[in-house]
Amino acid sequence: MFLGNVDFVQEYEITTSNFGAEYGRNSGSVVNIITKSGTNNWHGTVSGTEGNSSMNTLSNVQKAFEGLQKVPRFNDEFTGGTVGGPIWKDHAYLFGGFDDEIVSSRQVYSTGTKTPTPMGLAQLAACFPGSPTVAALQQFGPYGIGGGNPTPSGTISNPTLTNPNTLVTCPVQMGGVERTLPTFFHEYDGLVRIDVNGNTNRVYGRWLYQHETNANANSFATAPQGYPNNVPSFGQDFGLSWTHIFSPTMVNEARMSYGRLTVEFGGNSIGNTVPNQTAIDTALANISMPSGFLGFGPATNAPQGRIVNTWQGQDNWTYIRGAHSIKAGINWTWQRSPNAFLPALNGQFAFTSFSNFAADLPNQINVAVGTPTLDFREVDIFTYAGDDFKVRPDLTLNLGVTYSVFSQPSNLFHKITAPRESNPATAIWDPTLPLSIRTFPTLPTQYNNWGPSVGFAYKPGWGGGLTGQGKTVIRGGFRMAYDPAVYNIYLNMSSSTPRVLLQSLTGDTALANPMSAAPFGPSVRAQLAPFLTLGVFDPRSFNETQVSPDFRPDKIYSWSFGVQRELTRNTVLEARYVANHGTDLFESINGNPKIDGLAAAFPNFVPSGVSPCPAASAVVPTAIGRVNCNEGRVRVRNNGGVSDYNGLQLEFRGTRIKNQLTIRTNYSWSKTTDNVSEIFSTLGGGNSLAIAQNPFDTVHGEHGLSGLDFPNKWSLSFVEELPFMRSQKGIIGHALGGWQISGTYLISSGQPYSPVQFCINLCSGGSVVDNSFNRAFFTVFEPLRPYLSSPSAPVTSVGVFAADACNFNGTGCALPPSQLLSWQDVLQKGMETTVTANSVRLIVNAPQANTVFGTPYGSLGRNKLRDYHSNIADAAIFKETTLSKNSERTRAQFFVSFANVFNHPNFSSIDPCLADLGDNGEGDGFGIPSLQDGGHRSVRIGRKFIW
Repeated sequence: MFLGNVDFVQEYEITTSNFGAEYGRNSGSVVNIITKSGTNNWHGTVSGTEGNSSMNTLSNVQKAFEGLQKVPRFNDEFTGGTVGGPIWKDHAYLFGGFDDEIVSSRQVYSTGTKTPTPMGLAQLAACFPGSPTVAALQQFGPYGIGGGNPTPSGTISNPTLTNPNTLVTCPVQMGGVERTLPTFFHEYDGLVRIDVNGNTNRVYGRWLYQHETNANANSFATAPQGYPNNVPSFGQDFGLSWTHIFSPTMVNEARMSYGRLTVEFGGNSIGNTVPNQTAIDTALANISMPSGFLGFGPATNAPQGRIVNTWQGQDNWTYIRGAHSIKAGINWTWQRSPNAFLPALNGQFAFTSFSNFAADLPNQINVAVGTPTLDFREVDIFTYAGDDFKVRPDLTLNLGVTYSVFSQPSNLFHKITAPRESNPATAIWDPTLPLSIRTFPTLPTQYNNWGPSVGFAYKPGWGGGLTGQGKTVIRGGFRMAYDPAVYNIYLNMSSSTPRVLLQSLTGDTALANPMSAAPFGPSVRAQLAPFLTLGVFDPRSFNETQVSPDFRPDKIYSWSFGVQRELTRNTVLEARYVANHGTDLFESINGNPKIDGLAAAFPNFVPSGVSPCPAASAVVPTAIGRVNCNEGRVRVRNNGGVSDYNGLQLEFRGTRIKNQLTIRTNYSWSKTTDNVSEIFSTLGGGNSLAIAQNPFDTVHGEHGLSGLDFPNKWSLSFVEELPFMRSQKGIIGHALGGWQISGTYLISSGQPYSPVQFCINLCSGGSVVDNSFNRAFFTVFEPLRPYLSSPSAPVTSVGVFAADACNFNGTGCALPPSQLLSWQDVLQKGMETTVTANSVRLIVNAPQANTVFGTPYGSLGRNKLRDYHSNIADAAIFKETTLSKNSERTRAQFFVSFANVFNHPNFSSIDPCLADLGDNGEGDGFGIPSLQDGGHRSVRIGRKFIW
């Protein structure tokens, strides 16, 4: 749930560097939101705001690629009200509120990735007569789904396709596609709070309610193809708190709460092309095209949904004795989370070329058999004890220790697979195999999660003008904290063997199962049923996602040292050094690398004592050539990630300077490094690809700038109360007094990223990468990075050796093998434009380059490139008018707010794919931030009455 209505909130409290033990439950900041309560007087608010398309501007992509002359229809209306007052004066109070936000809008969804235009579909059908895949593309592809009036966009080209069956060649018109869909959003929020106060007891109860519907969203990046999704959600939270005062020095607070959140990613307004989660097994199969071409069908992981039930009980005890303020507490959380999730339940067909697609020659078919429902359960316990010890009037120490226990939600899979596989009548796998192979193991709960903390605050009285004799505070501290794993890790495990049968058909088997013209889930599963016979297969023949046997929470060490100096009565300057070291972070690795190609081409990169598994020793065919003969393709989530952050943070705060100006400005200079920033690939900025290029060097070889590294950040926020006619006397005073101007400004470095080679080395004849693993788990054929040539050359200047260009697409075959060519010209025009090493930033990683550099692993470090910086300002004009002569309690407010007031483009991310160099369509073109959506200026007006 999101509590965004400020009229519901009494205080937002963000703690980032407090080293008290009570804040040690997680490694990050602690956010407390305190809701308003009633008082002895009835009071309330009525408010409303509106923003619409007539007050907004077009974004850069809407102008450049979507050809829009005006902003698509948009209207955002927000209304709300609150009321609070006494139920029993001085003893019991009521506060309640309700709001709604109704957004009526239309969204242009566009992509520059190529697909046949309506003319191209006709050409394709003539070139490939009777093709089921072409028939499916005509009916279910981007132009078959008529919702939103799909039209061509971007650059139109006419590539020549060859029918591999008849050898007939034909040009097919291709381009991007865009459609305009209604994207309404509805949200309804409610709050009721009751407070009861006594002499020694205070009890309050709170109920929060939220219902949202987000229509035709692009959660799976498939909306341009005609597969948007709705995101309905419903949440409630009940809380009860009892504070008892035992004595003036001892207080105890007990809390209990229950929250329930239901969310779904499914359904839409154009015929439910992505079905609701209740019909998860009826969707169209996903059709995956080769790089550069647009697939269709719902994403393999759509639809999906989940319910999160959370019960919490906590107790916090405080005792003051002399110079000691002793605190202790416990937090118990039980979470139950039923999920609907099973990727590839309805099948996925993949093709190596568009010609092979049109000829219905799949190179891989994926399908899962199993139940898509899960019922996760987790118990977490957090305890703490601490002492805020006032050693002397100018020095306070914060001493504490925490202890955390996180249960293992993944043990659900053992509870599912063990009884199923123990019964021959229900077993999915070959019952002659050991039970340990056919079931998930149980993971032990980690009990060694101790977190000591120490902090201090010192207010020196010496130093004269340097310290201001009592106007300086020096603070610092150290602590350890732990974080449990995210549930996406467990969802990936749930969709792999041995919980489900996830079949990947390749080679002749895939070719023997061509796609039908209507490949919906039931028919796909029926078609592939002969290959999915239960009680026959070895689970190691299929893709497995595991966690390491000692899988545990991550661990964060944090420390800081800061000096705060009061400059004047209203201004403060603070400088802090802040750092942390993360260890046991979650990482995705290749748990059983295929190394036969690497061993043949570069044996020196294979560790001593390691050799490819021979066919005679492999327990399953997928083990051939891998390190471990007793396993197949295995993705492992372990605790192999490490990170470091060091930062200098400067802040100036001024409150009501000259009784009218409040200002705050921050600057941080920092560096963040890690070997993995996320377990999933972003295929954009941050964590472009989540797998190491060298499976034997996942730490040092990947250590570099973090995807979260923003070395320079500056922000400014201010509120200026215009000084004239503040008393608002008379008509003129009411008109001209009570004005405020506020604003924020943020400038930040861009986000790091790594170039991605979807299929360059492999498609040029290379054999050093584990193609089947990468394709199965990361949607790319290779995790290799390119070689760094000239750091001063433009990022889009990329070279390729002639031999690699020849093997990739037949360009440069008559040139010397080591002649460098322009990669962009090779890709876009098939031209042999020679370049020098000094004129290119990067050289693509392919077999000839491997020979030249003597290594198959690119020399460009991880996250060495950076996308566009952020430069954004927001502003607001505010007017408050008193409506009562005798009291300021009754007043009216009016405001106009401007988001991105200067309309400066702030591009959303980057295209890191080297194969997209020179495409230059919407969102499609390596290394050019301006091809991404840069946002726009939006304006809102609002009104509030306070009484």
